Amino acid sequence: MTVLKPLCGDEIDLEYSLRSFVAQDYPVFQIVFGIQDENDPALAVARRIRDAYPEHDIEIVVDTQEWGSNRKVSNLANMMGAARYDTLVLADSDIQVHPDYLQRVTAPLADPDIGLVTCLYRGRPTRARWSRLSALFIDDWFAPSVLIARLFGVNDYAAGATLALRREDLTQLGGFAALANHLADDHLLGQRIRSLGKSIVLSDVVVETTVDEPSLASALRHEIRWMRTIRLLAPASYAFLFISCTLPTALCGAILTSAQPLSLIPLAMTIGANLVLHGIQNRRAGRPPWTGLWLWPLREALTLYDWVNGLFNRSIRWRGQAYWVAADGSLKSQSMDRH
Repeated sequence: MTVLKPLCGDEIDLEYSLRSFVAQDYPVFQIVFGIQDENDPALAVARRIRDAYPEHDIEIVVDTQEWGSNRKVSNLANMMGAARYDTLVLADSDIQVHPDYLQRVTAPLADPDIGLVTCLYRGRPTRARWSRLSALFIDDWFAPSVLIARLFGVNDYAAGATLALRREDLTQLGGFAALANHLADDHLLGQRIRSLGKSIVLSDVVVETTVDEPSLASALRHEIRWMRTIRLLAPASYAFLFISCTLPTALCGAILTSAQPLSLIPLAMTIGANLVLHGIQNRRAGRPPWTGLWLWPLREALTLYDWVNGLFNRSIRWRGQAYWVAADGSLKSQSMDRH
């Protein structure tokens, strides 16, 4: 099996995240680190890990070739020349995993009718002030939304946190180059795997992603980008997504009915259900159940704010570059400025 890790920048906890992939309890696997700029500080981290584990099969690909406007997918396309094995596992650079990760996420591929395995993820906040708030966006809103969608038969979720697939299927779809101009490349990959008549499996593995937000502005910028992506993928259902901001919705109902007793019942149920959900998510992450509870009302209000902003505009900022997103999800660069 080959693990593909596209890198860009010396992110917080990058070395810790990458080392968790080296320490896998799997008989034979290769890791390919991909970088598009020789001056990228991630290159030094990748070399340090390769030198620290000479007994492991670790390759580093430095290639500036651009296959499209999505630089991450271009990076992946450049890395494929170094990939030795027919089972591929893609995972974002900020993901941390346990030693049994590779074994568990690739096991479903033994079934020829399964074409893709993906994972949910939870937030691992740093000490940065706004990181806990952004982790709540992932843990208490995004992940439950995916599970509820699956409960109602929507099984097209595919996320860059983990994508495990066969090389032959990827080749049949035109390789990574066929995805290189799209924002939601992971979702598009899932769609095209399904077009082959194969299914997507949500693994029981939940990985962790480092959430580092130095400011409220940066946190909202990332969240609004996710919202605009969701709107592009599912415009009809996005219009009703505000319902998932349960506290503001229940409060509006209570206010509009002048706090009549019957309107207070849904409000109380909303608060109770969210307290339970918050506690469960914290326990699963190994944290005390009340961790970050005081941030929950603010988190609900900001999620509604993100949704409203997601209704308008098609511009996003990703990895320091400005893009315009077309109706089909393709990206057009607006600026070459980096920060």
